[in-house]
Amino acid sequence: MIAASVDHLADAVELALTAHAPAQLVAFDHHAEIDDHRDAVASATEKLAGAGVQVETLSELLNRGKDLPTPPVPESDGTDPLALLIYTSGSTGAPKGAMYLQSSVAKFWRRNSKAWLGPVSSAINLSFMPMST
Repeated sequence: MIAASVDHLADAVELALTAHAPAQLVAFDHHAEIDDHRDAVASATEKLAGAGVQVETLSELLNRGKDLPTPPVPESDGTDPLALLIYTSGSTGAPKGAMYLQSSVAKFWRRNSKAWLGPVSSAINLSFMPMST
């Protein structure tokens, strides 16, 4: 899947036609009331029809998803709760969310502070991850 701003749909179409063709192109900031947006999506749909690439807007995907059942929440006994979720872009495969339990996150920071600062030093780690939730 390629997700692109309506303003960059022409570039996304070119990418889809010249690189490994995705199954889908999603316009994530499409506003149906704006003529240029409608024209851009229509043009992308027409150009990609022969390549088998489906063009949709984010609002179309959201509307279709409203009727789907809620996926089950992974079971947990509560002793090691989920502490970190990181979105990965899928550079080695499909995009996904990486889920880390509290014990894994704690071990990661303890291990790194010892490696960086020695076994008796303490550290405060601050991370800023604007694309993660």
